[in-house]
Amino acid sequence: MTTITPARIIELWPTLSPEARQRIAEIAESDSGKDVPFDLSVEEQQLLARARDDFKHGRALDTDDYHAEMSAFMQRLATQSTP
Repeated sequence: MTTITPARIIELWPTLSPEARQRIAEIAESDSGKDVPFDLSVEEQQLLARARDDFKHGRALDTDDYHAEMSAFMQRLATQSTP
């Protein structure tokens, strides 16, 4: 698959059917909003800042640690629920 430049789209435009032109316009319009920044609430901004700080100071689990902790947690739950 090759990248289609705006110049190529303009070059092809006269030969496209109205339906194809409509599809291209819909694709461009739907993708145009993807780079819009998030509008975060104050609470979300605080949580994001805390998460960044956690990563910065090594307070995050890698995949293996997460799985080990989750397995241990699930085992504790299972032993609590059995009579």
